[in-house]
Amino acid sequence: MGAIAYFEEIVTTDKRIQELKESSQTVVGIFCNFVPEEVIYGLSAIPVRLCSGDIELARVGEEVFPRDVCSLVKASVGMAVSNNPLFELVDLVVIPTPCDAKKKLCSILSSYKQVHVLQLPPSKHEIEAQLFWIEQVWKLKSELERLTGKKLSKNGLKDAILLLNSRNQAFMRLLEIRKLIPPVISGKEALMVTIASFYDDVERWIKMVHLLCEELEAKYNHNQFICDNSAPRVLIIGAPLIYPNLKLMDIVESNRAIVVIDDLCSGTQRLYQPVIVKEWSMKEMIRAIAERTLLPSMCPCFVENYDRINRVHQLVEEFQIDGVIYHNLRICPLFDIESALIYNELKRRNIPCLVLSTDYTYEDTQQIRNRVEAFFEMILSRIAGSKRSGYTIQKLK
Repeated sequence: MGAIAYFEEIVTTDKRIQELKESSQTVVGIFCNFVPEEVIYGLSAIPVRLCSGDIELARVGEEVFPRDVCSLVKASVGMAVSNNPLFELVDLVVIPTPCDAKKKLCSILSSYKQVHVLQLPPSKHEIEAQLFWIEQVWKLKSELERLTGKKLSKNGLKDAILLLNSRNQAFMRLLEIRKLIPPVISGKEALMVTIASFYDDVERWIKMVHLLCEELEAKYNHNQFICDNSAPRVLIIGAPLIYPNLKLMDIVESNRAIVVIDDLCSGTQRLYQPVIVKEWSMKEMIRAIAERTLLPSMCPCFVENYDRINRVHQLVEEFQIDGVIYHNLRICPLFDIESALIYNELKRRNIPCLVLSTDYTYEDTQQIRNRVEAFFEMILSRIAGSKRSGYTIQKLK
C-alpha cells in the first residue's frame, strides 16, 4: 500500500486520538482555515480540526440544532452531543464566523466547551478589514496564553511559522506531482493526505508526504499510472468534502475520471499559501499570519469573489482540466449564490461545468451518478479531439 496507507490510517482509525490522549499538551479544537495554527503551535499546543462529514453525527446534531441547516454544522453539533472522543479531548474550541450557522454554533458549543470566537470582516481587501482581522489574531494570542499559562515568545512563533511553511512546501511538492499526465495518484487519495493534516503530528506528516512523493515519482518512472490519457481530468470546487462524506469523490472517480486538483477549503486551499514574514518581530509575524489566513481565502463569505474566478481559471490551465464540478452543500446560501456566478463565468470561457447540490445523506447517490455520467459523456468528445501536453517528472526537480 505504501505511504498513502499511513494517511488513511490517520483519518479512518483512532490512532491519532490515542496519541493525543497520552499527550500532556493543550489541545485546541478549530473550525475553518481562518484559525492561525502558527499561534497555537507557538505555544506548544496542538490544533485539531473538528469538522465532520459523518451523517450519523449530523442526525444527532438535529436534536439540538435546526434540521434545515447545512450538514457540516449539524455534524459539528453532533460531536458535542454524542461525546465524540476527539471533541472530548479539546480544552478550547476556536470558531470563525463565515456564516450565520457558524455564529450560532459558537453559542451551542459553549454549553459543552470553552469557545473563542474569531469575528470575520465582511470584506478582506479593505484596509479597515485587514486591521480588524489582525486585532482578532492578537485577541486569540491572548486567549491562548491564558489557556496554556505561557507567554508566546518570538522564537516560539518563528519556529512554528517555519515548521508550517515546511508543511506547505511538502504539500506543494505533492501538487506538482498531481500535474503529471497520466496521473499516479487519485483525487480521493490526495484528499486523504490533506485531511490527515487536520490532526496529525506536523513533523511526521511532512516526512510521510515526502515519502509519498518519492513513491509516486518512482511509479511514474515505471509507467505505473492509475488511468490513461483518455480519462477526464476534473477540478472539484465549492463546499468542503470532509471524511467520511467523500460520496462525490467516489462517484466521480468510479466513472473513468480522475480528480487531479481541487479548490476546496478542506483540500488544496488549506495548505496552498505560506506565511511570508519581512522581519522576525512579534508585530510583523502576527501581521504576516493574519494576512495569510485572510487574503488568500476563497471563502464565499466575503463580498468579493473575483479572485475565486481567477483562481479557478489558473487551475484549469495548470492542471489541463477537462471539466469543473461545483459541489454545494444543501441549505448553504453562500456557496449556492457563488455557484451561479462561477458557472456563468466558466461557460463564458467555454469550460464545461456541472453544479451539484447534495448533503451527507446517500439517497441522492444514483441521481448524482447519472448527472456525472452525462457530464463526462459530454466532455469525452472534447478529449478525443485534443492532444494533451505532457508534464514530466523532470519538471518536478
